[in-house]
Amino acid sequence: MIVRKFRPVQEEITGVWFQTAFIIFWYSTILVNILRSGFRMNYLIFIVAGLLPVYMVIQCARSAYFYRRERREAIRLGDVRPGKIVNVVRKIETYEDSSRRRQYHHYYYLTVEIMNLDTGIANEFDSQAYRLPVHRYLSSPYVQVYTDETGWKHYIEGFQFKENKHEPDIIAGTREFEDTSVFPRVVQAVVLLMIILSIVKQYFR
Repeated sequence: MIVRKFRPVQEEITGVWFQTAFIIFWYSTILVNILRSGFRMNYLIFIVAGLLPVYMVIQCARSAYFYRRERREAIRLGDVRPGKIVNVVRKIETYEDSSRRRQYHHYYYLTVEIMNLDTGIANEFDSQAYRLPVHRYLSSPYVQVYTDETGWKHYIEGFQFKENKHEPDIIAGTREFEDTSVFPRVVQAVVLLMIILSIVKQYFR
């Protein structure tokens, strides 16, 4: 089984690459038309319209790197305790896309138990949201939990991954249809390939 780096939704920049490819396609199309027929004033509308996705990509990347810095800072402080994943909660959140169609996001929250070294009492907290079912890829429920200087934000590290996908899950009864997570990535890969081929075709026509 391939070991991957799982990040919470807040720290993801995966979607940025897809949007960046679209932006390149958008401005490449404008540039090709300008080179062929010269600059026209109506091109300004398309140039300005392309600035919105550019802004969204920049903001998304800035947000992800901000939360990644927060994690690195908590790790640097070194307030780490052993933790154990005791449960997983799957939540479905709805949103409307640009065509006002209702879409669904599946998010996973890990319930982690950590021991208070001062009192000896076990406390639980819910992790940040993950887009993929992280628990399905783990061979052990034991993790490392870093806490920031406020004492309220916890960051999970030290995931132990399965070597074989047929190994038993750390939490029984959490299996589900795998394509709920894979299909959107397949669609993005296909669209990205189409964008790349379209760009190549424009320049070598």
